[in-house]
Amino acid sequence: MKASGYAPEKDSFWFGVLFGYHNLTCFCLFTLGLIIFVLSLQEGFYAYQFKQLGWTLLNVIVIVTGLHGHMLALWQCRLWFFFTISGIVVHNYVDHLVQNYFPSKTPLLLLNPTASIEAFIASFFATIAYFFAVSASLSIL
Repeated sequence: MKASGYAPEKDSFWFGVLFGYHNLTCFCLFTLGLIIFVLSLQEGFYAYQFKQLGWTLLNVIVIVTGLHGHMLALWQCRLWFFFTISGIVVHNYVDHLVQNYFPSKTPLLLLNPTASIEAFIASFFATIAYFFAVSASLSIL
Protein backbone atom coordinates (compact mmCIF):
# COMPACT_ATOMS: atom_id res chain seq x y z
CA MET A 1 0.00 0.00 0.00
CA LYS A 2 2.89 2.34 0.58
CA ALA A 3 3.90 2.20 -3.09
CA SER A 4 0.40 3.30 -4.12
CA GLY A 5 0.45 6.29 -1.79
CA TYR A 6 -2.83 5.32 -0.12
CA ALA A 7 -1.36 3.93 3.08
CA PRO A 8 -1.97 6.15 6.12
CA GLU A 9 1.03 7.28 8.13
CA LYS A 10 1.81 5.17 11.22
CA ASP A 11 1.00 7.95 13.70
CA SER A 12 -2.11 9.26 11.92
CA PHE A 13 -5.70 9.08 13.11
CA TRP A 14 -6.78 6.89 10.18
CA PHE A 15 -4.03 4.35 10.82
CA GLY A 16 -5.31 3.98 14.38
CA VAL A 17 -8.94 3.68 13.26
CA LEU A 18 -8.30 1.22 10.41
CA PHE A 19 -5.49 -0.89 11.83
CA GLY A 20 -4.76 -0.14 15.48
CA TYR A 21 -8.35 -0.23 16.75
CA HIS A 22 -9.98 -2.34 14.05
CA ASN A 23 -11.99 -4.48 16.48
CA LEU A 24 -13.30 -1.43 18.34
CA THR A 25 -14.18 0.28 15.06
CA CYS A 26 -16.11 -2.79 13.83
CA PHE A 27 -17.93 -3.08 17.15
CA CYS A 28 -18.92 0.60 17.07
CA LEU A 29 -20.17 0.34 13.47
CA PHE A 30 -22.13 -2.82 14.32
CA THR A 31 -23.68 -1.10 17.35
CA LEU A 32 -24.53 1.93 15.23
CA GLY A 33 -26.20 -0.38 12.69
CA LEU A 34 -28.32 -1.99 15.43
CA ILE A 35 -29.35 1.44 16.75
CA ILE A 36 -30.36 2.53 13.26
CA PHE A 37 -32.29 -0.74 12.86
CA VAL A 38 -34.23 -0.15 16.08
CA LEU A 39 -34.98 3.44 15.12
CA SER A 40 -36.24 2.36 11.70
CA LEU A 41 -38.75 -0.22 13.01
CA GLN A 42 -42.26 0.37 11.67
CA GLU A 43 -45.42 -0.96 13.23
CA GLY A 44 -46.94 -3.76 11.20
CA PHE A 45 -43.65 -4.79 9.59
CA TYR A 46 -41.87 -6.21 12.64
CA ALA A 47 -41.81 -9.81 11.42
CA TYR A 48 -40.35 -8.86 8.05
CA GLN A 49 -37.80 -6.46 9.55
CA PHE A 50 -36.58 -8.95 12.14
CA LYS A 51 -36.40 -11.67 9.50
CA GLN A 52 -34.21 -9.37 7.38
CA LEU A 53 -32.07 -8.58 10.44
CA GLY A 54 -31.64 -12.28 11.14
CA TRP A 55 -30.58 -13.03 7.57
CA THR A 56 -28.20 -10.06 7.59
CA LEU A 57 -26.57 -11.18 10.84
CA LEU A 58 -26.33 -14.76 9.59
CA ASN A 59 -24.64 -13.56 6.41
CA VAL A 60 -22.20 -11.43 8.38
CA ILE A 61 -21.31 -14.37 10.61
CA VAL A 62 -20.87 -16.75 7.68
CA ILE A 63 -18.80 -14.28 5.65
CA VAL A 64 -16.56 -13.23 8.54
CA THR A 65 -15.98 -16.65 10.06
CA GLY A 66 -16.25 -18.93 7.04
CA LEU A 67 -12.88 -20.23 5.86
CA HIS A 68 -11.16 -17.41 7.74
CA GLY A 69 -7.98 -19.38 8.22
CA HIS A 70 -7.81 -20.40 4.58
CA MET A 71 -8.41 -16.86 3.41
CA LEU A 72 -5.66 -15.56 5.69
CA ALA A 73 -3.27 -18.15 4.32
CA LEU A 74 -4.18 -17.22 0.77
CA TRP A 75 -3.83 -13.51 1.53
CA GLN A 76 -0.40 -14.07 3.05
CA CYS A 77 0.62 -15.88 -0.13
CA ARG A 78 -0.88 -13.13 -2.28
CA LEU A 79 -2.67 -15.70 -4.40
CA TRP A 80 -6.12 -14.21 -3.90
CA PHE A 81 -6.24 -12.74 -7.40
CA PHE A 82 -5.47 -16.06 -9.09
CA PHE A 83 -7.80 -17.84 -6.67
CA THR A 84 -10.88 -15.74 -7.45
CA ILE A 85 -10.33 -15.51 -11.21
CA SER A 86 -9.75 -19.25 -11.49
CA GLY A 87 -12.91 -19.85 -9.44
CA ILE A 88 -14.92 -17.79 -11.94
CA VAL A 89 -13.35 -19.73 -14.79
CA VAL A 90 -14.31 -23.06 -13.15
CA HIS A 91 -17.87 -21.81 -12.61
CA ASN A 92 -18.28 -20.69 -16.22
CA TYR A 93 -16.66 -23.82 -17.65
CA VAL A 94 -18.88 -26.23 -15.70
CA ASP A 95 -21.90 -24.06 -16.49
CA HIS A 96 -21.07 -24.26 -20.20
CA LEU A 97 -20.52 -28.03 -20.10
CA VAL A 98 -23.79 -28.76 -18.32
CA GLN A 99 -25.77 -26.38 -20.56
CA ASN A 100 -24.48 -28.07 -23.71
CA TYR A 101 -24.35 -31.74 -22.68
CA PHE A 102 -26.98 -32.24 -19.97
CA PRO A 103 -30.23 -33.65 -21.41
CA SER A 104 -32.65 -31.79 -19.12
CA LYS A 105 -32.83 -28.01 -19.36
CA THR A 106 -35.02 -26.06 -16.93
CA PRO A 107 -34.89 -22.35 -17.85
CA LEU A 108 -33.41 -20.16 -15.13
CA LEU A 109 -34.19 -16.67 -16.41
CA LEU A 110 -36.28 -15.20 -19.17
CA LEU A 111 -33.44 -12.83 -20.01
CA ASN A 112 -31.04 -15.66 -20.87
CA PRO A 113 -32.84 -18.67 -22.35
CA THR A 114 -29.65 -20.74 -22.46
CA ALA A 115 -29.17 -20.56 -18.67
CA SER A 116 -30.58 -23.54 -16.81
CA ILE A 117 -31.11 -24.42 -13.18
CA GLU A 118 -29.16 -27.66 -13.59
CA ALA A 119 -26.14 -25.81 -14.98
CA PHE A 120 -26.28 -23.26 -12.17
CA ILE A 121 -26.45 -25.93 -9.46
CA ALA A 122 -23.66 -28.01 -11.03
CA SER A 123 -21.37 -25.00 -11.46
CA PHE A 124 -22.13 -23.83 -7.90
CA PHE A 125 -21.06 -27.15 -6.40
CA ALA A 126 -18.05 -27.42 -8.73
CA THR A 127 -16.90 -23.95 -7.66
CA ILE A 128 -17.34 -24.75 -3.96
CA ALA A 129 -15.39 -28.00 -4.40
CA TYR A 130 -12.68 -26.13 -6.31
CA PHE A 131 -12.42 -23.46 -3.60
CA PHE A 132 -12.13 -26.06 -0.84
CA ALA A 133 -9.56 -28.12 -2.73
CA VAL A 134 -7.38 -25.19 -3.80
CA SER A 135 -7.57 -23.32 -0.50
CA ALA A 136 -6.73 -26.47 1.46
CA SER A 137 -3.78 -27.30 -0.78
CA LEU A 138 -2.47 -23.71 -0.91
CA SER A 139 -2.82 -23.10 2.83
CA ILE A 140 -0.34 -25.91 3.49
CA LEU A 141 2.36 -24.07 1.53
